[in-house]
Amino acid sequence: MKNIQILIAVTIAVLLSSCAENSKGTFWGETKYYSNFLFYRYKPIVMEQTLIFDFNDNAQRLIANDIEFEIVEKDANGAFIRAEGIVLKKDGKECPNNILKIKTSEKEVLLGIEFTEQARNGYHTLYLREKGKSGLDRIDYLELTDGFCVKKNKVWNPLAKILFWLLVVVVALILVWVIVLKPLMFETFKVKTLYVIYPEAMKTLRIKGYTKIICSRTKQRQTFISRFFMGKIAFVQNEFWEQDMEIVPKNKKSVRVRPPRGFIVSPSSTVAVGADVEITNNDTSKIVKLKIN
Repeated sequence: MKNIQILIAVTIAVLLSSCAENSKGTFWGETKYYSNFLFYRYKPIVMEQTLIFDFNDNAQRLIANDIEFEIVEKDANGAFIRAEGIVLKKDGKECPNNILKIKTSEKEVLLGIEFTEQARNGYHTLYLREKGKSGLDRIDYLELTDGFCVKKNKVWNPLAKILFWLLVVVVALILVWVIVLKPLMFETFKVKTLYVIYPEAMKTLRIKGYTKIICSRTKQRQTFISRFFMGKIAFVQNEFWEQDMEIVPKNKKSVRVRPPRGFIVSPSSTVAVGADVEITNNDTSKIVKLKIN
């Protein structure tokens, strides 16, 4: 008995380019996939094309059940295997068990492909293969043997990308400040040691590399942020300092005293190596000497 001639033509209703990277078939589209980051979540992308079916009269009369297709791809040996990491959709709705069901009365179907997180990155050549016993195995049938190609391109989460480049800019600015600007704006002491000689005791400070000395009646500490951005500051605490006084670098062999109102510095506010400077506060009976080397 002759096979009953039934023509089922299946076409894609758009013009498509060839698929790249040694993959075969027509190229449907590309998904830029990214992992969830903080509150910025991935929104699934569905790559859709319209399939137009043309069942002739014999096909519509003889095929009573739905025609079922499963989505497959080829393994390294060229054998068909079930496509993993793929969600198949028909007219915007997910196909149960990734099985596409077509009625002979249907003229066209909007077929959608969605990648899941488990899908490998890169190109995928996919095929629609008949599943079950619709009758197509016993009649002449135009198979979908060319396949179609889709691509998963994993990219950075947009929020993570913005934060990364923001971090790069911040780090670059910090490096410019620390390496270039801070040395220009906050000069450090070149002399090694400062001696503060009180009537009752002497305080010795190793000041090389520091940017400032603050003499105060109260105990003070420098924060890490201040030290990082402004350089190291040394503190001298004693009851003599009725008001805060600063000592700052001048050159390689001297420092400069910045006395507050009411303090007298003699003979000069500059303390040079080998010379003494006397400081008197409001209580003229108390005198402090400064020396450096």
